[in-house]
Amino acid sequence: MRNIFYCILLVFISKKVFAKDVYFDFSVKEPFVESGSEFEVKFNYKFDGFEEKDFLVNPVVDRGLVKYRNNGLSDVFPISLIGFGNISLSFDVWNLKTGDIYKTPIKPIWSTLVYSRYLEKLNTNLRSFMNAKIDR
Repeated sequence: MRNIFYCILLVFISKKVFAKDVYFDFSVKEPFVESGSEFEVKFNYKFDGFEEKDFLVNPVVDRGLVKYRNNGLSDVFPISLIGFGNISLSFDVWNLKTGDIYKTPIKPIWSTLVYSRYLEKLNTNLRSFMNAKIDR
């Protein structure tokens, strides 16, 4: 009898719990970028109960510098990266109404100079490997 009372009490006290349907991701049109040149990042997002003006976007890189104009969340975000090597890029999206911070996945952005040096080194190593195989 006591268990039934507790079950009924639990049903009346409990609140509805649901997960917010929020999603943020981005894509870059070109995988190779000149250092210092501006390129566009396209945002893919889904959120319920908020408007684009309720969000502030902040780029995050592991090395180098970022130049950007933050006009809030929009479909296309112009950005310029200044750095050496491949840069890992992600974004923090701040909800100005709730104070929540959403993080996008981290994606590598290669500079054209570093990528061309990488290919040059790779081809050199392949040639020396193939020459060593032929000599045997």
